Amino acid sequence: MCRLPVGARLRDFLGTRSPLNLPPQLVAELFQWKPDIVHFHLMHIPQNVVLAHHLRRAGIPYCVTPHGFLTKRSLQRSWLTKRTFAELFERRYLNRAAFLHMVTRLDMEGLAIYRVKNRTVMAPNGVDLEGVPSQCDREALLRKIPQVKDRRVFLYLGRIDIEQKGLDLLLEAITQVKRDTRIAVVIVGPGWRGNDIEFQA
Repeated sequence: MCRLPVGARLRDFLGTRSPLNLPPQLVAELFQWKPDIVHFHLMHIPQNVVLAHHLRRAGIPYCVTPHGFLTKRSLQRSWLTKRTFAELFERRYLNRAAFLHMVTRLDMEGLAIYRVKNRTVMAPNGVDLEGVPSQCDREALLRKIPQVKDRRVFLYLGRIDIEQKGLDLLLEAITQVKRDTRIAVVIVGPGWRGNDIEFQA
């Protein structure tokens, strides 16, 4: 499990995530735009909770998309901090949203854990198939990772976060494939909390 050092955690909490790190100018400019609704992404962000408070006072509705941050696996990380934040602030923030946008049904698990009762809309991330090439540029892949030549390639493309993205399950499944099957697993994406791995083959 990847953990932040204590010093980095304090900087993250007191700096990046601090509700004091919400520029007043941002709130003022947001109100000048006169939005019909504001869409918040992700969870456990105090600035979002504070901004939502300003929106409610101004009569502007908002919605929230957890993006996987309410799955059971995600909530197991720093569970005491998250449950405390939920009890003090986040449950009220979610309950007062106009609605909650769920990308996956796994996020519904967290609503039960948080005891949130609000309207939900299930709308998975869309993919424009017209923009997806019909065939993978295998030559470009071989130039980057020559080890996959003459192998069937399974590609993961996303943030390299073993727990939340289920990469441990992917690797476990691959190990159960017959040994005489020539396959390669390619993991591509940005690192997570100090993990600077770009790819593995």
